[in-house]
This record gives sequence, structure tokens and C-alpha cells, in this order.
Amino acid sequence: AIDALPHRDAMFMPHAYGWLMHVLVERGALDDAAAALEAIEANVGAVPETFMYAPILRSRAMLSAARGDHRSALADFLAIGRIFDALSLVNPVVSYPPWRSGAALQHHALGDEGKALDLARAEVDLARQWGAPRGLGRALRILGLIQGGSEGIENIREALAVLDDSPVRLEHAYALAD
Repeated sequence: AIDALPHRDAMFMPHAYGWLMHVLVERGALDDAAAALEAIEANVGAVPETFMYAPILRSRAMLSAARGDHRSALADFLAIGRIFDALSLVNPVVSYPPWRSGAALQHHALGDEGKALDLARAEVDLARQWGAPRGLGRALRILGLIQGGSEGIENIREALAVLDDSPVRLEHAYALAD
């Protein structure tokens, strides 16, 4: 997709680079994901906090989290939240991964369990309203990870049940692993 862009200022550019970075982070190719981010930043400078650049913010947050920089990851996930809130986009699956679960995991990593649980529970409530298996399964899995214990395991079991017959195999695999 990047090679097919007519120029580096094409409207689809943030989406192409955002998904490239997302896949690279998922594959563990963090240096390659960082190189893609550097290419974006060389083109646009500081990544703007706009809807068009939300895929870059999302993938930058994932990259930061994978590298253990939870404060930077949290800042990017919360920036996505501000963008989506300003546009009244409350469906958790508008962005993948959804900003609330991303921010919840970062709060959890930073030891702020209260904020982590509040965001995770809010995402479960919203995901139940929308009913999409990927969103609900992920929200339940993240809530379970943050809760821990028997209650957490039950939420992860529910995530597995939600995802079991869905085509969302990667999220199902994460739930199985957890």
C-alpha cells in the first residue's frame, strides 16, 4: 500500500503506515516498526493529534508499550481517546486495538489499578452494547488480565466463549494464551 501511494502526502498515508507498524509490532519487529515511524515523522514532523493520524498514534502506542515505555504508550492511547470523544466515536472497535483497553493496560503496567479497572470496565460495557465479538472478546480479556484471580479468569473464559466461533482468530489466540 505504501509503494502504491502517489506521494507521501496522500490522504491514506497515515493508515498505510499505521497498519504496517501495527503488523510489525505484532510480529515483534520493533526496530522495523520504529523505522516506519521515523519515516512518518520525517515527512510530517510531530504526529498531529487528529483523526487522520489516529492509526499512527495507535501504532506508536503499541510500539512504546512493547518497548516498556508505558507512559508514552498511555499518552498516545489517551490522545486517541480525546480525538474519538471529540467526534462522539464511542464504539470500541472503531480503532483496533481500542484506546480504552490500551490505556487500561498501560495504567495497569504503571501500577494505577483504579484507572485501569475503570477503563477496562467501561470498554466491556460499551462492547456489550455493540455486540461485535472482536470488541467484546478483547474487552473481557483485558479486564480479566487486569483483575487477575478467579474473577479475571472468568472474564477470560467469557472472552473465549465470545470469540470461539468468530473469525477473529488472533484475538482468540490471545485469549487462549492468557
